[in-house]
Amino acid sequence: MNDRRLETIEQVRDFLAGTEVIQFTIESTEGRYAFIHATLAKFRYATLSKADKGLIRRYLRDHGLFPCTTRPAYRRLSQEEEAGA
Repeated sequence: MNDRRLETIEQVRDFLAGTEVIQFTIESTEGRYAFIHATLAKFRYATLSKADKGLIRRYLRDHGLFPCTTRPAYRRLSQEEEAGA
């Protein structure tokens, strides 16, 4: 999936507001987690406000990239990204 054009939280918000539900597919589990880690790092998930974190979770969840809806799972992934895992 190519989401290079989404650089800011406002662009993600506009993207989510302006599209129907789209199901993206990433073939491998490794590819999916690589995309999730890259997305969390790009938007500096750990530093976002609660509302903006929810926006990023919705972006990943609504597009079939990460079905988990629990905050601890995102926190764990974000911490792994910060630690360089």
